[in-house]
Amino acid sequence: MRQNRWPAVADTRMWVSLALPALSGTALDVSNLKTNARASKQPANSPRDLLSAGLAGAGGVLALYLLAAHFAGSLIGCPVGGGCDLVQQSRWATLWGVPIAAWGAGFYALLMGVSLWRDLRARLSILLVLTTVGLCASVYLNVVTWRELRVTCPYCLVSLTICGTLTAWAWWRCNGERRLWLGALSGLLASLGVGVMHQSFGGYAQALTGPENQYLSALAAHLKQSGAHFYGASWCPHCQHQKALFGPAWIKLPYVECSPHGPGTPQATDCMTANISTYPTWVIREKPRAKMLTIQELATLSGFKPPTPAAQSR
Repeated sequence: MRQNRWPAVADTRMWVSLALPALSGTALDVSNLKTNARASKQPANSPRDLLSAGLAGAGGVLALYLLAAHFAGSLIGCPVGGGCDLVQQSRWATLWGVPIAAWGAGFYALLMGVSLWRDLRARLSILLVLTTVGLCASVYLNVVTWRELRVTCPYCLVSLTICGTLTAWAWWRCNGERRLWLGALSGLLASLGVGVMHQSFGGYAQALTGPENQYLSALAAHLKQSGAHFYGASWCPHCQHQKALFGPAWIKLPYVECSPHGPGTPQATDCMTANISTYPTWVIREKPRAKMLTIQELATLSGFKPPTPAAQSR
């Protein structure tokens, strides 16, 4: 009987054959860990946010319609003198010479673009900040127009609802660990944005203060001395534009406030007696003109002759 002269070698072969699968499994696990670590460093991709994109698209269509109506001067379902018309004609309808509707269209276009990003983390963060800032701006505009004009604009409220829904959706989807610093950043940017808007809109009112133009001051005094009357309302945008043409000299105009208690309230007695139905209405030489008049028209209709330099110096 032949004996195995190398028992140690046989045992070694057996142990190696048993250890190889385990070693190969360990190597495979290490390789998987490295692959997962590398993958975790890559941006997380996810399907596009079609809900946010759809809402932003609806808001953009609404903003483009309001932009077209801003130049056309008419809105469907909004009569002349109605809430939307007054807002569209007010000083809050433009910012730095650009219609608010144009700013809104750009804002919604930006939201739609971000909503279609594949990078989930960046998308959620940017959407949260943008929608929060946009919501604060929309709330400011709706509040200030209600406070100053005492009217509501249905189209503005629809836009506010869309923006509010987008904001709520962005906050709900954002990871709780990032909400704190993203909320702080959003609040800071919203405060700065609203502050800049308020300051810019206030610049319109500042045109009614400061040094007077001598020609406009003399014209305003002449209109009052000639018996002309300027009938208007505090909430009427065209009346405010008429005053702004005179700058600080508007205080000398023969202005009659027809709506001292705001829109929808009884008209002042003087305006009822004069049968005033449209603001502004000028009565010059006993002839009413229910529209805003230019400086040249007012001077011509009232027979104004500017004072000579010699007369001004006395």
